[in-house]
Amino acid sequence: GLYCYQNLPSLLERQAKIMLAEYGVSDVSVEGLAFSKSQFSATLLRLQGEHQGISFDAVFHALTLDYNWRALIDGKVNDIHLDRAALLLSGAPATSDLSTGPVTITDLLPMRRLVELSLPAIEIKQWQLDYAYPEREPLSASGSLRLSDQLQMSLASHYLGCDLSAHITDDAKAGAAQRNEATENVVANIQLSEVGAELLSLNLHLANSENEIWQWRLDGAAQFKQSEGCLRRLNDQLRSFLGDATRNTTGNASTDGWLDDIELLAESKFTALITHPQTFDFSSVTDSSSLSQLSAELHIINSIENLNLTGVVEELSGVVDLSLLLNQGETSLTLAPSGIQGKIASQQLALSPQSLEWLGWPQSVAVNWTNVEPINLKIDQNSGWRLTLNNTKLKVGNKKSEVILEQLTVNHAVPPVSDSALIKLQPVRAVVTQLSARVQTRLQNRSLPSMKLSINHSGALSQSAGKYSQEVTLQSVLEKSTFTLSLNDIAESFMLKLQGYGNLNSGRGKFTISARTLDLPYASKTLLPLMKKFDLLVQIPEFSSGVIALNSQIQSQNFDWLSWQQQADLRIENLSGRYGEYPFEGLAVKAKWNGVEQWQTQQPVELTLKKLNVGFDITDLTAQLALPKKTAITKPKLNIQQLSATMFGGQVDLLEPTQWDFSADSNKFILRARQWQLADIVALQKGQEIEAVGVMEGVLPVIVAGGRLIIEQGGLHALRPGGNIRYIADADTRALAASSPELATAMDLLSDFEYEVLSSKVQLDEKGNLVLALSVGGKNPKKYGGRRINFNINLEQNLDPLLQSLRLSDKLVEELEGRLR
Repeated sequence: GLYCYQNLPSLLERQAKIMLAEYGVSDVSVEGLAFSKSQFSATLLRLQGEHQGISFDAVFHALTLDYNWRALIDGKVNDIHLDRAALLLSGAPATSDLSTGPVTITDLLPMRRLVELSLPAIEIKQWQLDYAYPEREPLSASGSLRLSDQLQMSLASHYLGCDLSAHITDDAKAGAAQRNEATENVVANIQLSEVGAELLSLNLHLANSENEIWQWRLDGAAQFKQSEGCLRRLNDQLRSFLGDATRNTTGNASTDGWLDDIELLAESKFTALITHPQTFDFSSVTDSSSLSQLSAELHIINSIENLNLTGVVEELSGVVDLSLLLNQGETSLTLAPSGIQGKIASQQLALSPQSLEWLGWPQSVAVNWTNVEPINLKIDQNSGWRLTLNNTKLKVGNKKSEVILEQLTVNHAVPPVSDSALIKLQPVRAVVTQLSARVQTRLQNRSLPSMKLSINHSGALSQSAGKYSQEVTLQSVLEKSTFTLSLNDIAESFMLKLQGYGNLNSGRGKFTISARTLDLPYASKTLLPLMKKFDLLVQIPEFSSGVIALNSQIQSQNFDWLSWQQQADLRIENLSGRYGEYPFEGLAVKAKWNGVEQWQTQQPVELTLKKLNVGFDITDLTAQLALPKKTAITKPKLNIQQLSATMFGGQVDLLEPTQWDFSADSNKFILRARQWQLADIVALQKGQEIEAVGVMEGVLPVIVAGGRLIIEQGGLHALRPGGNIRYIADADTRALAASSPELATAMDLLSDFEYEVLSSKVQLDEKGNLVLALSVGGKNPKKYGGRRINFNINLEQNLDPLLQSLRLSDKLVEELEGRLR
């Protein structure tokens, strides 16, 4: 005993090293050791060593243990008091494989652990923890600990410019805990602040009922700042930390910082109530039965004042009110009526720079989202998950161009995928999506008709042989998806429908597009002015009747639309209306072609027109057009194989097939006139009593350049044996002839003129100047002894429409009267 008393410090140090060796303690030192029959004290106790890759240095100041020497034989002490405890950790922890399984909640709570030490009281007036990770900013924390009938612990830490404080109280009766009775309460108050500004406050209360059901109550608030905050600096540390573990073969870290490009000014308030049993089973993380052990109610109100995410959104603001309900494996997430507004980067719209510039959205575009009714997402292990969205409004655009989806409704259902279905390769129900909305569109300050949009999608949950993973199976939803899209205006004047199937992972699929006008006059009142505004029409036509139908079949191998294969069929039937001053009736077109950017006709395009009035009637017009070689549709080379029509009681047709090049400065074709009746030509002269009989034929070379008609060396002539002209002057002309012998002579001749020759030469230049040279030769058998008389007349006038040059009678009479005067 005397030896032990004299060498107690060294003996205790040696025994402590033996007892603590399994925890990596390599050095134990004690200073100011003193003990009696009821108390042990030391001014300093220091433990040093290494455990699982972490070096530690623990120093305890003013350590006091109270005990009863009889109970000390059984290893029991009464109270432990510490003025200060300091723990310094350094190094990286060794990796370990953490297995999951049943977890008993009371085994994790601090009070139960401390009660098992059989200590009536533990008090640490001040504790200090320092942890130095290699090449990282050190982590430090301090606080106090007191254990009697309840645990009271405080914590304060300053890390990366942020202050963290917490106070934890664990209240449980020692006797009840020793009898394994579950009567314990844990209360925690946590605050996170930066430079005196509170960022996060959290109140937590954990209670245990008599039926071994644990209940968590949480409430708190979070403030997010725009400035460089602790979350951003924490993200940098996290990225640096993960970079060591995820560094690729080139030595570069593969983890990006998720807060690098975020500026956020917002506030969140949340409450939660969570209940679960005493023992929680995590044995299968992929089995939804783990969630069935939980019941939870969570409510979060996010008030966003400003959110900027570089390259994605900017100036985003609004309120997001979320509620989460979890009960027996069924999860329900509800977004209460709310709204957000801001701007999204134009590059997120996947449109070309030219299209964005045209829309007036070159850099960013305003977006506004409002859900008038709650949005609900339900997830169930037996029925899968379903998203329901009703009466929602989405607006994208600005004053120049805008798209609005009103009364947006979405129903999206995903069936469950069981492990047995994966292994046995059993097909399961399909993913189904239904969407409907009313679409309001304004393009370049021009409003389009209100539209009704409807989308139905179904994706098969089938699995390829040899692949059993859950991840691959969820991707297989997209491997073969069928869908239908319908679009028509509110007045139901036209309809667009797209349907087919495709692989939404690879872009491979087959689709059909059909479009049809149901009330063409109504639809054209808005669409045609819009096309003119976009320079797609020179002049706006008016339609009174007709049907337009388009069907297109598309096959794709990927998402590159230039590689798609298309076959299209266009039908126009009984289209009537007016183009400028010219009414038309019965236009019909039949066209079939293939190609997307470059078109090629499969057979000649057939065009017919029953009637066109340009001051006189052109009837029974027919034409055959073709694109025999693939050509860019923006500037095609169109072959006009045949063109003919009935006019002036005869025919006009294309003298020979020609090509119309839309990329050329000019195009030329030759028209041939056959069996034109002179009576029909002179009938164009209204208000004059003139009759003419004869048959005209000729050739008109026509050049179209700069939107103008040019005729070079055209001519018309009467067929033999000629014909006659009878002209009866009106009262004014007869009064004038009374004082003009020449005019009287001409009127006498034309009262019954039999011509043998009637020809004209026609020139029309690019400015619309018409030069018409007429030659008329013949006689009046009742006048002047039937002597032959020739008229040579040159007419000049500025004319734009080519067909106005055929109003010969007006100029003929005027020139004759003028010359004779």
